[in-house]
Amino acid sequence: MKRGWLLSTIVLSACSPTVSGEVRDATSDQPIAHAMVEVTTSGWGVRGGGLVWDKDFSYRAQSGPDGHFRIAGADGGHRLSVSAPGYPPVQTSLCSRSPMTIWVGGRFDGADFGKTLSLGDGGNRIRMGWRFSGAGRKAPESGSDLVALGLPSADKSVTSFRAPLGVAFRSGTGNPPQAPQSGYAVEQTLDLLDCGWLFVRTGDSGTVPVKIGSFGLDEPPGEGRYLMLSYATARPH
Repeated sequence: MKRGWLLSTIVLSACSPTVSGEVRDATSDQPIAHAMVEVTTSGWGVRGGGLVWDKDFSYRAQSGPDGHFRIAGADGGHRLSVSAPGYPPVQTSLCSRSPMTIWVGGRFDGADFGKTLSLGDGGNRIRMGWRFSGAGRKAPESGSDLVALGLPSADKSVTSFRAPLGVAFRSGTGNPPQAPQSGYAVEQTLDLLDCGWLFVRTGDSGTVPVKIGSFGLDEPPGEGRYLMLSYATARPH
């Protein structure tokens, strides 16, 4: 099986030395003041008296009354954490571009986003999409809730999606915000490095948030080529 995860080679090169944005409540959409935002990155440094290549460096800033924050000197980074008064801590991925919105709390707080979906072309060149019902599964385009109309590559991260019942996008990282009440379209074109959530309306699973901002490509021998994204495996109570 040939599999390539493109996040490590693309996102870090796109990061700027300054990380900025705002912290917001994923339910009310209101800004959150006094949230501690921390970016952790690795690099050459000294540990135990010796030179190492994987020493962690942390950069922090607190959000102001309007929820905005700015962290200087954070050249890239591979972990982002937020501690906000009255909210469970959030550990998430860093967006490749600033400014960014970090969503905390919300109805999906604590949900497991380890489920992977596959969209692409089967070995017989039939477009395959994803059906979210039950445990989720690949399905022919005619029976899918979501399909990709093209696949990204190492030098092209823009992809178009189609969903029969509609899709809408909200930018940011952290927990998924509230699903949009309007603005759904059958087709949506996105840069897969612009982190956020693609809300997919489905026939029997409500609206499912699919994480955008990191992706993988899978090429099983004789089975075609697929884009891999993650979504919640369990709906919160």
